[in-house]
Amino acid sequence: MHHLCLRVISGKLNPANFEDSCTTFIVCRVGNQEWKGISSKGLVPNYDSSSQIFTVPPVGSCLAVEVWERKTFHSVRSSDIHLELIDIPFRNKCGKGKWYPTQRLGSPNTSCDHVLLDIHYLLPIADASEEEVQLLEHKMSVLTRRQEDEVWQMFLV
Repeated sequence: MHHLCLRVISGKLNPANFEDSCTTFIVCRVGNQEWKGISSKGLVPNYDSSSQIFTVPPVGSCLAVEVWERKTFHSVRSSDIHLELIDIPFRNKCGKGKWYPTQRLGSPNTSCDHVLLDIHYLLPIADASEEEVQLLEHKMSVLTRRQEDEVWQMFLV
């Protein structure tokens, strides 16, 4: 099992989809594990940027990130991101993150809404020199790629 570290940093919401004063929050799921982020107001929300750890198998996992809009009496799921956990880097430090486009519910196209996520697997050691960390990052990436290739080979046979 690997430990997936996820940090939801920020969002860019399309004014055509949301009001300026809207309040949104993020829900993240991996398998049966779930994390709900803190609500934030505006078209450029800053979400709780603390890291969340999910325990996932080395291959075959998917991350679902949902953008929810908080209404007066209820919340409405507005858009999603579905990511297969392939080519996720291994490291012990948080990075700057990457912008991911969301898909509006009920539409096959992306919505022009984006969420800034920092996603990485944690290395199995904490106290190591920079050289040891780089070597381990490389070895873990190679091992994971081999496991992914073996899974795909099973489908091709």
